[in-house]
Amino acid sequence: MTAAALFDRIVAHDADVAPRVSVIVPAFNAEATLGACLDSLHRQTLPPFEIVVVDDASTDTTTWTAAEKGVQTIRMLGNGGPGLARNAGAAVATGNILAFIDSDCVAQPDWLEYMVGMLTREQLGAVTGGYGGTLTGAFLPRLQDLVLKLRQRSLPNRIASTISSNLVCRREFFDAAQGFPLYFRRWGDQRAVWGNEDEEFGFLAAQGRNVIGWVDRSAVLHQYRTTLRGYLRQQTFYAERIVMSYLWRPAMAATKTNYSRGTGMRDLVVTGLVPAAAAAAILAASTASVHAPVAVAAFGTCVIGYLALPLGILRGLRSLGADSAFIVKAYPILLAVKVAWFLGALRGLIFSLGGFKNGNTQRRIAPAAFVVEARPAAAPDVLRDGSVQRGVQALLLLGQPQSGPEGTDSR
Repeated sequence: MTAAALFDRIVAHDADVAPRVSVIVPAFNAEATLGACLDSLHRQTLPPFEIVVVDDASTDTTTWTAAEKGVQTIRMLGNGGPGLARNAGAAVATGNILAFIDSDCVAQPDWLEYMVGMLTREQLGAVTGGYGGTLTGAFLPRLQDLVLKLRQRSLPNRIASTISSNLVCRREFFDAAQGFPLYFRRWGDQRAVWGNEDEEFGFLAAQGRNVIGWVDRSAVLHQYRTTLRGYLRQQTFYAERIVMSYLWRPAMAATKTNYSRGTGMRDLVVTGLVPAAAAAAILAASTASVHAPVAVAAFGTCVIGYLALPLGILRGLRSLGADSAFIVKAYPILLAVKVAWFLGALRGLIFSLGGFKNGNTQRRIAPAAFVVEARPAAAPDVLRDGSVQRGVQALLLLGQPQSGPEGTDSR
């Protein structure tokens, strides 16, 4: 179905069909956060028609936790990443509206009521938004929350991407894009590329039309990274996958608005240019093509420029109410994040060598890829031991084996 046909169908859809919302929650080793997420879904003022938890081959008690909360549970036979898990959840969901939230998020009571109301009132294909705050008041989670708010505060009310931790869409909209996209590197790890699949999904589903609404008033709270090491690893990963995503789909760079452009893409460019200029200065001095004092001056200028990179964000933090002590503490962390983005971008370029192969025809999930359970198939100690997963390492996706278990991540 084309975007134009979808939009025309939406107009007639709302008057005839009552909303039945299926909430899909991908989860990997989420025993610490999943319970609070599911409790928040049970407290919705617009009760979901069904809740589907997709356990992405966890080695902890994720499946047990989901079953205790009385929700439908899917156990993937191999870890395939959050995009694939969401597609599997959509394959068994029966609602005409699909809602996606991550296992480390908590939805405020009016989340579904507000999102579905906007979806139908403005006749949109999807509604998406960021986070409404952090679940803890510690410094590092608060910093992450404010930085995200800075990136997103200039977004218009119509965008060309989606954020899968806070997304409500029509079944027709999801099917038009054939779910979250799957593609693979031509060499190396043959596991499906993921990390920016939510932005890619919106890009494919919107097809240039203004059918995705952006919600400034977000009712989803997030459990941000609580350690600096975890935060920097996350940012390195995002930069890596954004680069891979844009190399796979260059047309996304011309999109009017989306999540990772703006501040994110500027970070990649600027943090790459400054070290490149410094390296050029060192190379010029070593080859005696310029006088050493000139090269030293150029290198010093680059260093000063790099140290100044976080200043724009610091000004933004001030505008959001951060005090001087907070800003002083944030500066070295933000500088480290710049380095993480640069290293991630380099890795993304390297991982993209040789190109990608299209997995679009394999987005439909074969029933052999997962097991639908009303109750957990094993006791918590067995799940924690991981023996259930060791029997089947490959994820069966229409005959396409995937390898290499890896933890999922949320934006």
